[in-house]
Amino acid sequence: MAIEMVRNALGYASLFRALYFAKRSNARRARAEFQTALARLRTAPDFADAFDARISMLEGFGDEARRKLQRSMEKLQPRLDVNGRYITLYCQHFLDLYERSSQARVSKSEASSLSPSGYLVHFLPFFADESISRIINEKGAKLDLKS
Repeated sequence: MAIEMVRNALGYASLFRALYFAKRSNARRARAEFQTALARLRTAPDFADAFDARISMLEGFGDEARRKLQRSMEKLQPRLDVNGRYITLYCQHFLDLYERSSQARVSKSEASSLSPSGYLVHFLPFFADESISRIINEKGAKLDLKS
């Protein structure tokens, strides 16, 4: 029992180390710590797929990130609690950004009206408004070049 508790505690330590490296855009270290965390934790946190997608985005694996975002949404869609809703909105936000859709602003706005657990906003941050606008507006710029 005590060994299991220590192992789980070390899993959470690895999870927070993964966050530390993700915030510093060190995808390789974030991935390694995240995999260590999942191996140690008794159960993966609800946000694991979404955070995994965040690391995939840092690694430049867009298709993989999209699959993880979609999987997370499918798992959490039926949940009505604030944390489940926040995670779902985070996933929708990034799926919309991949499509360069202005709906990304809507999901961010809705999420900002929620009060999820404090750790979620650190593990799953939304893009700044300026970044969202730049991504969405690139669509128009690319379309102009084609016409």
